[in-house]
Amino acid sequence: MFFHAVLPLCAVALSVVILSSVYAATWAQDVCLREQQALVTQIRADVHLSAQERLALQIYERTLVANRTNAAGVVVGPRVHALVRITPFVLPIGFSALWLYAYFFAPHAAG
Repeated sequence: MFFHAVLPLCAVALSVVILSSVYAATWAQDVCLREQQALVTQIRADVHLSAQERLALQIYERTLVANRTNAAGVVVGPRVHALVRITPFVLPIGFSALWLYAYFFAPHAAG
């Protein structure tokens, strides 16, 4: 009974918790990246910077996800950022589907 009914339902529940945690972490990361970009924009607009400070800000801007480039100089940061999010979202959904399949279609013990 445990392996055919309880375990699959517990696994689905845990997958839902994992998926919600991944979603919350992704949302928090997006907020952080937006605030980071807004801060850099505000500093550029409102703060008088020395040549060295402008250079430091320029170097810092290059490290922002939205500005990351490949060896050819093509901006790839947003695409890479999106691709690394696929697995954390797909795995809990896939495992839930497998556990639900096991729950509904596995042979149940008699009695």
